[in-house]
Amino acid sequence: KPGVTTTSLHIGVRPGDLLLEDQDGDNNITPSDMVWLGRARSNLLYSFNISATYKGFDSRILFSGQGSALAYLQYYAPFNSGAGQIFTDIAEHRWTEATPQYRCLFADKERMGIVSTYNMYNAAYLRLKSIQFGYSFRGPWMDKAKIKGLRVYMSAENLLTFSHFPKGYDPERAATNSSPTSYPVMKGASLGMSLSF
Repeated sequence: KPGVTTTSLHIGVRPGDLLLEDQDGDNNITPSDMVWLGRARSNLLYSFNISATYKGFDSRILFSGQGSALAYLQYYAPFNSGAGQIFTDIAEHRWTEATPQYRCLFADKERMGIVSTYNMYNAAYLRLKSIQFGYSFRGPWMDKAKIKGLRVYMSAENLLTFSHFPKGYDPERAATNSSPTSYPVMKGASLGMSLSF
């Protein structure tokens, strides 16, 4: 219709399709409507460590993260690579008449190929990188047993991450690989003992 923006990106427009903004005002969505939105890598990378000791107890906590950056999740689509796989988070946040703020589910390459801010997220994050608690034994019994040092501890890695990312994506890897098939960092926990004679 006259005065209505057109685009070849949507074939057979339907409810739940992305709403694209006509930046240059020519009523047609083309590459000239692309705009610069920001940087993909943050200017701020940080970490800080907290450690404490009390009598025989000790603790060490390490946090790491980065400041604001933009990450385009290329494969954050209802069906990635035509494999028919779908994230639970996407299925639960799909377009319906009751939830018009979300994108519709689709399986065609035309809609998958549309690059827009809909799949763009702030890659800032704060991660509890590691935490460790330990206890070093002391006492005359150690001298009798000819033990110079005995420490038991428990540790954990990557327990918590605070970010704006959808489930299944790792903001720490966003600048290099945003695919859901790239394995995120693993959470881990362990118990240990160090003994010296």
